[in-house]
Amino acid sequence: QQFIRARRWGREGLQVWKNTGKTNYIEVDKAENMEQLRVDMFNSFWNGLRGEIQLEDNSLAKAMGGIYPLMQAANSAEGFTTLANFEDTFKTLAFATNYKSEGGVRFIYGTDEMLHNFARIFKLPQVRFEPNQEMTNLNLSSITLGTMQFVLVPCELWREESCFPADWQRRIIVLDQETVKPCKLKGLPAFEAGDTLDMKPMGTLNDYKDWWVRSQLSLEFNNPLASFIMNIQ
Repeated sequence: QQFIRARRWGREGLQVWKNTGKTNYIEVDKAENMEQLRVDMFNSFWNGLRGEIQLEDNSLAKAMGGIYPLMQAANSAEGFTTLANFEDTFKTLAFATNYKSEGGVRFIYGTDEMLHNFARIFKLPQVRFEPNQEMTNLNLSSITLGTMQFVLVPCELWREESCFPADWQRRIIVLDQETVKPCKLKGLPAFEAGDTLDMKPMGTLNDYKDWWVRSQLSLEFNNPLASFIMNIQ
C-alpha cells in the first residue's frame, strides 16, 4: 500500500515565514507531516483491509491487510472475557497457541489500561512495602508462563477513535512477531521525502511549493495461528 502526506505553501506566504525567522514553524510543520504519515501506516498495519480502493480520478490503489483482519481471516484464536475471568482466558489462549520453541517470545499489545490488568493479576499480590517506603512501581514489562515468554507493549493510539473503532480500547493482541514480515515493492524506497518546484528561475508556473513524504508497506503473515486476540467486555 502506498501512503503519502503533503503540505502546500504559497510562494509569498512561505517567504514571509522565512523572513520573520522568529519561530521554527516550517520545520515543525514538516515533522508533523511525517508524524501523520506514520499514524496512517500504524492504522493500516493493525486494521487495514486488503483489497483495492477507487480514487477520485477513478484509478485503483492497492490496500494492505492489517494484523487484526488477517488474524480473523485465518481463524486465529479469539476470546471474549470479563475482568473476572481475565487470567484464566489469557492462560488458556496462551497455551493453546504455543507453537514456538521453548523460551520463544511473543508480544502483548494493548492500551495502558488493558495492560495494567497483567500487573494487577501477576504482580500486585506479591507487592510488599517497608515502613519507610513512599514510592512503588506497579507496572509490569514481561511475563514468564511455563516455558513461554511475553513482553508487554503499550499502544495508546488504539484509544483514538478517529483511527480505531471504540472496541479497540478494550482489546489485547498477542503477536508472534517472528511470523510477521514487512514487505514492499522492490526497486522503490520504503520512505522518501522531497518538495516540488515553484516559480523560481528554472522552476514551474506554480506559485506554490508542495512538501511531501511518501512510503509503502505491506505484510506477510506466515502463521497467524501462533497469535491470539482477547476482547475484554
